[in-house]
Amino acid sequence: MPLTKIICPSGREVSLTRCLLCKNDTWCGTKEWRRKFLFAQGKLEKDIDRGKYSASILSYLDPAKIVFSYKFPYALSINLIHIFIMGHAIHQLYESAYPPESCEVPVETELTPGIKISGHVDIFYKNKIYDLKTVSTFARQPKWYYKNQLSIYGTILEDYYSEKVDEMYLWFVNKSTGENKLYKISLDKEIFEEAKEVALTSYKAIKESRKFQIKLNDQCASCPVRKYCEAYRDDLMEVNGNE
Repeated sequence: MPLTKIICPSGREVSLTRCLLCKNDTWCGTKEWRRKFLFAQGKLEKDIDRGKYSASILSYLDPAKIVFSYKFPYALSINLIHIFIMGHAIHQLYESAYPPESCEVPVETELTPGIKISGHVDIFYKNKIYDLKTVSTFARQPKWYYKNQLSIYGTILEDYYSEKVDEMYLWFVNKSTGENKLYKISLDKEIFEEAKEVALTSYKAIKESRKFQIKLNDQCASCPVRKYCEAYRDDLMEVNGNE
């Protein structure tokens, strides 16, 4: 069932009378969305090649993820596009409760000539950061890389834009029920320093075709480029008891 009413934490009601996925309550917009996301994917590859890294990809603090994403771009499935459409619609719905200038706030800083960290803060309102995430169920605690992403945004806003960040929140929205939950996140500026090192390391690795030690973590199993990763394959064989 499509969502028809959502109450945001500000207490205001945002109504939607048609399906979140498409104005005509169908998947007729899927081809257009596929074109948009393939364009965005191509832009990501060009950005990485130019030394421009998003806060979201740096939040993993893993240069291997960046290098593999650059070297082995993956195709978007229809199911994944549907998830993106839903997430995009919910973002627009919630952001409509705030002033336009407080939504999708661009942030960017240059680390060295030619190497940048950039991103868009979903909502920056009254010195508070809100980063929207659509989920199927609520976890006890947000994933560590979601927290890292907020610390990167908060550091850039404070240290490079002279903005005061009083509080930061991960704002989870259940995409089926509209139920939402806020998690308050502490600003950790050391995360930004680590992200800077990851960006510099990734840039050099791509330009020099250099190999480096890969850090395996709980995201490897769902990584879209895991089939190209020797470390993941070796770890999988060891777990399964294969030679």
